[in-house]
Amino acid sequence: ERLRITSAGRVTVKKSSNSEFATTIVTSGSAIALDFDDADNFNVTLSAPAALSNPTNITVGQSGCIVMEQDGGSSDISSWGSYWHFEGGTEPNLSTADDAIDNLCYFVASATSIHAVLLKDMK
Repeated sequence: ERLRITSAGRVTVKKSSNSEFATTIVTSGSAIALDFDDADNFNVTLSAPAALSNPTNITVGQSGCIVMEQDGGSSDISSWGSYWHFEGGTEPNLSTADDAIDNLCYFVASATSIHAVLLKDMK
């Protein structure tokens, strides 16, 4: 099976690794735990400081974006799971202006390493 269209209209295209056109909407809590088997792209509305945990069901070679939007406050990611790796080894801070939107773009390099870059204050 290479292409699937579900009754809900979700399109899945696969060739030995997860690759989907879906975007999953996530509600922020004190911890954000993404399931990379759900989608490659995620939308998160931040309502409080949160930890971005290591995702589950990651597939080497998978890539996507996590759009993080401030709900009107100034929330940030208070801690990052050990799989998340950033340029120079420095964990980034999110934009904190009301309704600011940041994109966290990622590539799964190994079963325990996700290379990521934060694109801040998208307009």
